[in-house]
Amino acid sequence: MKIRCDFVTNSSSSSYIIARRKDFKRDDILQFLKENSDWYEKIIADRLKCWSYYYKSREDVVAEIGDKESCIENVATDIISLGDMEIGDYLVSTIRVCSEDIDLFGEFIEYAPTNDNFKKKCVGD
Repeated sequence: MKIRCDFVTNSSSSSYIIARRKDFKRDDILQFLKENSDWYEKIIADRLKCWSYYYKSREDVVAEIGDKESCIENVATDIISLGDMEIGDYLVSTIRVCSEDIDLFGEFIEYAPTNDNFKKKCVGD
């Protein structure tokens, strides 16, 4: 079970609505993620803080999730796969992030940067 260190709710999960512009393609997403990569360090810090019994060092976390470049590639692939529904210029999906699981994309969504091409909205459970 993941222990939440930043806030406490009566739910172990959050739901998000994720939207990306239809013309926001893989190369654009990769550039966006590289320019806004603070989420990578936040995931590492979160795992070290909340899972200290499992991860003893930054290297332990990186060994599991991969280096920044591979994480950016994996997250970009996940973003491209989103788009269950079209609403105007956007492809929209929902995602449920459970704090009891360690999931790179779920962690990314919690810390994800946003702009006009990629948006998220936490709708809570």
